[in-house]
Order: sequence, then C-alpha cells, then structure tokens
Amino acid sequence: MYFTEEQLAAMAALAFGMAKADGQITDAEGNMIQVELFRHTTRISSNKISAAIDDMQKSLYILNAMNERQKKYVIGFLASVMIIDGREDAAEKRFLQLCSTMFGLPNLDVRDAMKCWSELNA
Repeated sequence: MYFTEEQLAAMAALAFGMAKADGQITDAEGNMIQVELFRHTTRISSNKISAAIDDMQKSLYILNAMNERQKKYVIGFLASVMIIDGREDAAEKRFLQLCSTMFGLPNLDVRDAMKCWSELNA
C-alpha cells in the first residue's frame, strides 16, 4: 500500500498518540512504529513527524482525506501498536474507537482491525 511522506508522518503522529494513551510509550511500541514507517520509506525525517505531532489537527485532516483502504490500514496499524506491549488498555481502546469513528469506519474491535491490517499488508 502506498502512502505519501505527509500521510506517513500523520500516521506516526497518531500511532504515538495511541502508544501514549495509557500514559507511557514502551520500547516495543516505539520500535513497532519505527519498523512500520521504514517498511514504507527510509526518507521520512524526524522533523516531519514532530511537525505532524505538533499539528494533530492537520494530521487528522490528512488521514481523513485518505481512501477507505488506507484508513482501514491505519486503524489496523493503531490496533497493532495497542497490543504490542501485551496489554489492551481501556484508554487505548477508546482512542482506537475515536479514530475509527473520525474516519467514518464502523467501530472495529481490535481483532477486526488487526485482520484488516493483515489482509492489507499481504
């Protein structure tokens, strides 16, 4: 699946939001985000990601403008960040539901989101 550098930075911003929803970003979560970004590009700068985090409203606008397949991919990616540390925190679940609603997708549970991500990763 193709994402622009701007979309990837926005995805990273949202993923870091997911990772921090439970109050801390674990090494496993940070590594997962980094690995996923590098699967798509090696050229994204930390400055772009920092700018995307600083302007979350713009990042959400960018992500919301993506097509449905891309949005499902992002939701699945967020679900994978959520469970990589072995916990399904209530705040992270609410964050996933909020993002799903903002993207106009049905409230996918974690398993459904992961299934979408796996299928779109194939």
